Amino acid sequence: TPVPVRFLPTWDAVLLVHARHTLVLPEEHRAKVFSTKRPHSIGTVLVAIRENEQRAISLGYSVAHYKLGAFVMSAALAGLAGGLKALVLQFATLTDVAWQMSGEVILMTLLGGIGTMAGPVVGAGVIVALQDRLATSNVPVTVVTGVVFMVCVLLFRRGLIGELAHSRIGRAMGLRPPG
Repeated sequence: TPVPVRFLPTWDAVLLVHARHTLVLPEEHRAKVFSTKRPHSIGTVLVAIRENEQRAISLGYSVAHYKLGAFVMSAALAGLAGGLKALVLQFATLTDVAWQMSGEVILMTLLGGIGTMAGPVVGAGVIVALQDRLATSNVPVTVVTGVVFMVCVLLFRRGLIGELAHSRIGRAMGLRPPG
């Protein structure tokens, strides 16, 4: 059934064609509506920047602003996590702000696997369990952690969860490989 054309005060007309809205706009509004730059989620733009920064620039995204926003969001979440840890444990030690802690976080992420939500959690569990087990022994914890990291880099390129997801066991469990 044909749909009558309605006239609006700011637009010339609104036409309905095959359940799809087509706008016929005055000249000054056409550039805004039909521009090639479409609004995307921040995550989609950040993935585009990670994959091909020059292409994101050529599409008109302000790469510097998105990178700054990602940095600010990660810093805010890290600050929130540190504040919550201090509130829950009722104390904060200097080891929490040492430079080695950021290396441990990267180690946990690489050990568990990048690209999954479970990977860094598993990596953190392995590193913390390893540190707890070795805390009462005479073995230097950092040396053993370094050896575990080297073995993981050499044998498990995708991390523990990534390798599990790519194996037959992981596929039987229903795990999807990251990426």
